[in-house]
Amino acid sequence: MDFAIHAERERGLSSKDAICEACLLRLRPIVITTFAAAIGVLPLVLMGGYGMELHQPLGIALIGGLSVSQGQTMFTTPALYLLVASMAGRLRKLRRTAQREAQKTDPDIS
Repeated sequence: MDFAIHAERERGLSSKDAICEACLLRLRPIVITTFAAAIGVLPLVLMGGYGMELHQPLGIALIGGLSVSQGQTMFTTPALYLLVASMAGRLRKLRRTAQREAQKTDPDIS
């Protein structure tokens, strides 16, 4: 999100262009971090011996949770960013319209 906000404010990109650029820049580091965490949990799944009946389900749950949350984050975060940016744009437009209307009715308001 920081990359998109920075691109929007500093370089004047639209919300859609900013989030697309941020997704392209941040996809690989985020996926690699999630993959590394899943690989780190893999010994719990593959390990045998004493306590295996407790460790194996924990490892499977962790890997499944990482995978599902990664996929969900990759789709929902950009969509929510665009939704909020769209709502903020509409709100700014309504405020400008209200200010213009107020200035028409009372020219002393600045």
